[in-house]
Amino acid sequence: MYENLSVPDERNPISAFKLYMTKRPKKTLVDGSPFYLTINNLGREKLALSSAKWFKCQPMGVSNLNTLIRDCSKAAGLATDKRITNHSARKTLVQKLRDSDVPPTEIVQITGH
Repeated sequence: MYENLSVPDERNPISAFKLYMTKRPKKTLVDGSPFYLTINNLGREKLALSSAKWFKCQPMGVSNLNTLIRDCSKAAGLATDKRITNHSARKTLVQKLRDSDVPPTEIVQITGH
């Protein structure tokens, strides 16, 4: 993935990732920590973009993760005739990386499998 400087920061995937990393608890910024964390819903109406407490120090549950994937794919306009899950998204990613001749060692680093 590459940074696209021709779009506003809120539409730039690299900027979004950097913002996400600043909102994670410090304990989760180490290797081996789960990528998807439980959302901090306490005081959500007061939770501002500048707030540092967006997430809890625990992995997001499978049901919430699948709901997140479904909602994101719907918002992106992806085909809704297929059930898209975290597993199917990972499988598609691996297939695309293989088709693009990415070495297996790099695929393992990206996917963790």
